[in-house]
Amino acid sequence: TFVFSTVGANAFTPTYTQAHYLKYDILAIAGGGSGGATNDSYVNGGGGGAGGFVYQVNSTALNETSLTGTDYTISIGGGGAASNSDGINGTNTYIASPFSTPIQAVGGGGGGSYLGSGSRNGRSGGSGGGASGNRYSNATNLITGGAATNGQGHAGGNSNLTYLGTNAGGGGGAGTAGAPNKVAGAGSYNTITGANVQYAAGGYSGVTTYGSGGAGATTAGTGQVGQQGLVVIKFYQ
Repeated sequence: TFVFSTVGANAFTPTYTQAHYLKYDILAIAGGGSGGATNDSYVNGGGGGAGGFVYQVNSTALNETSLTGTDYTISIGGGGAASNSDGINGTNTYIASPFSTPIQAVGGGGGGSYLGSGSRNGRSGGSGGGASGNRYSNATNLITGGAATNGQGHAGGNSNLTYLGTNAGGGGGAGTAGAPNKVAGAGSYNTITGANVQYAAGGYSGVTTYGSGGAGATTAGTGQVGQQGLVVIKFYQ
């Protein structure tokens, strides 16, 4: 089992012995989006969306020759940085795969911000970022969470029109969508490393494992950063 957790490019050169197994599982997670900012202590920023979550099981390599002695680039996506506006999307995780087709997990969407001139929607990504809160209760304009990438995550939460300020949307997660009132989408549990770990949860979940989104700002300031991505490759017979 090979774990790649250094942000940026990583070279992977399978040996004959590794390639001989011919079957493999791959977990690829992109960087999570950061939470949205606010300049108003009554209005929360949206939660960042989780990085795209791609898990391929029991796949078959093309052949031993195609695997052995060749460098394959694995690029690990970083988490979105803290921002004084909308949250920043995480960056993609990419595998130039010798096994079948290239694999790309899409960075999580940044959370929407509130900067006095209106609430903002969450950004699209692997999982979508959550919408910022509304400044006034019983608002008429729904602020929406960002869309997710098909098969990699879930949408960010909308704002709740009924409640003031704290109604921001939680970030979407690999397991479930975000929801109003800072309810984050759940991540996805995976045991490829031998431990049962929840990865790629939405912002406001409190989860800080690989690919998770950052919470939005709940007092005037920036939202929290997103967490970096991860790749794990497991060979077996």
